[in-house]
Amino acid sequence: MGFRDVYKGGGSTYYACCRKRLLWISKCVDGARADLRRLFEGWNLGIRIIRVAIFLLFAESIFPDQGPRIVPLDEELYRYLRRMALEAGVLPPSSSLPYPLGELEGELGRIVAENIATPSEASQAAREAIKGYLSKKPFYAEGAEGTNGFAFYPDLRINTEGYFHTNRDYERWAYGFHDRKPFIGLLLDGSFFHSLNLYIDVTVQKDPFQAGGDPDNYTNLLTNPSHFDLNMPYRAGMSVGGRHWNLWLGRDRLSWGNGRTGNLLLSVADLYHEGLRFTTFWERFKFTFLLLGLESWRLPADEHGNPYPWPDTGAQDSSAPVSPAPERFKMFLAHRLEFNLRPNLRLTLNESIVYGGKYPDLRVFNPLIVYHNFYIKEWANSLMTVELDWVPFPGVYLYGQYAQDQLSTLFEKDTYGKDEEPNAMGYLVGFELQRAVGGGGKGSKGGGSGKAWLRVGYEFVKTDPWLYIRETPYVSFFSTRRVHSEARKTVRGEKNYYFLNTPLGYLYGPDVVVNTLWITYEVPEQYRLFLEYSLIHKGENEVTTRFQTGDVAWDLHTPSGTPEVRNVVTFGVYYSVSPKVVILMQPSFVYNGNLNHEAGRRALDFQLVFGIQYRER
Repeated sequence: MGFRDVYKGGGSTYYACCRKRLLWISKCVDGARADLRRLFEGWNLGIRIIRVAIFLLFAESIFPDQGPRIVPLDEELYRYLRRMALEAGVLPPSSSLPYPLGELEGELGRIVAENIATPSEASQAAREAIKGYLSKKPFYAEGAEGTNGFAFYPDLRINTEGYFHTNRDYERWAYGFHDRKPFIGLLLDGSFFHSLNLYIDVTVQKDPFQAGGDPDNYTNLLTNPSHFDLNMPYRAGMSVGGRHWNLWLGRDRLSWGNGRTGNLLLSVADLYHEGLRFTTFWERFKFTFLLLGLESWRLPADEHGNPYPWPDTGAQDSSAPVSPAPERFKMFLAHRLEFNLRPNLRLTLNESIVYGGKYPDLRVFNPLIVYHNFYIKEWANSLMTVELDWVPFPGVYLYGQYAQDQLSTLFEKDTYGKDEEPNAMGYLVGFELQRAVGGGGKGSKGGGSGKAWLRVGYEFVKTDPWLYIRETPYVSFFSTRRVHSEARKTVRGEKNYYFLNTPLGYLYGPDVVVNTLWITYEVPEQYRLFLEYSLIHKGENEVTTRFQTGDVAWDLHTPSGTPEVRNVVTFGVYYSVSPKVVILMQPSFVYNGNLNHEAGRRALDFQLVFGIQYRER
């Protein structure tokens, strides 16, 4: 039977077969369309992801800024920015430090733009110094000055210092470890596409123990192999960012706050900070999220020998059930919101927690969560601070900080009795007056008069006896570091390491009242003179003190017990012989009453520091 016969005799059968074939083809086409649609949706998503990655990696092509290179915390540029702002009558720069270069450039631009008066010679000199830092040429570059590839910015420092004092048995120096310069420092700073920065600061220096622990330590020169600090580097990390944002991962010194003698939430009391920081900065607003990893050494007892109430030791209340041992983990989380309400007024809100004893859930990493409302007292302690910066008139600066770790009312105390937790708060207030003084000479570049800044300031700090302290070290606001020191073994015949406990916040920790008065005369890039007096009343509670509740805790008032009374008078001179060489001299007089909280025990010490600093950058 041929085709014609089939067509003639079985038309209905033929059409039925064709209909089935057409339906099958239609389904295949629809399926292919769906597959293609999913494919292209996935391809578009992939393109978006690739675009975001390219955006992050090559942000310089979109954000023509100074890039994410981190400006070290001890650079004089931060001080110059504050002085310029105060002279202009505008807000000082953000006090969450350190900056990437892009933020430094933005702060300089804001201060210059908002200054309606003619800047003094001092302000002009400071501005030129900052511009010179920003326009630094790379030592080596691939591409047009590294903008299209790689740029290398080394920074070599050579320092010689001498330390002398009259009381060999007194270990506390006004010129402490953070002030002392390494014998040799070499910063290796690499920039990639102006959007990625890798850096490490290699130092040859003495370890922290020798800044007071070794009575024969007269210089920063290493005269014995045991002097070498094996805890380096103190600065190393990665930074990536653009015009208005920065992401940093590494080890460096961080600071949050406007205090001169320290800050209530995050200060430079610790040797360094290690973690992750994200910040986005704008003309009227800045947000920062910070995660710090803390060493989780398990201390058995406080400084008085009182055992900590670890759940598995039975040291806690005998009526409480014994729980498994805590996990060895500790970290610090915080977010910071800075609002420039007016050109001369800033309000800053900070909230933080110390989380430990348990590996964290993902939820605790939410950068905008209210940490207090986790209600996980067993594994976390929250601390909130508020800061205020106000420049009511040019040359007048008022500032303050308030910290709240625990707030309990008298009603709660009466209701809960012996179990009620004591208040734990901190207060910091200060003011600074500044005036441009000194006339311009024949070499003056013009502008307003005043080649120097004269500043006078005062700061008051008070911390409650239980600020930063909770049930165990894993939820208390302090850092415990195991510091390696071969010098300690050589000098004292003890182990070549020790544990250093330092507050995350204020340098002197809880239970202290500090009054500080200072006067400074500075000619930018030439010389700086200062005279400072501090009166410190330090109570017996330390950050490592075992936590207490009830009447025993409530009855303590700052300064508690037999307080140490320390008077410190310091005079300092920094003189720039040339742009690369600085000479320093710093004599200090220290009177310490009730030394180590022993009534009537006193110590007197006259301390003298000399130094020569050379820098090639």
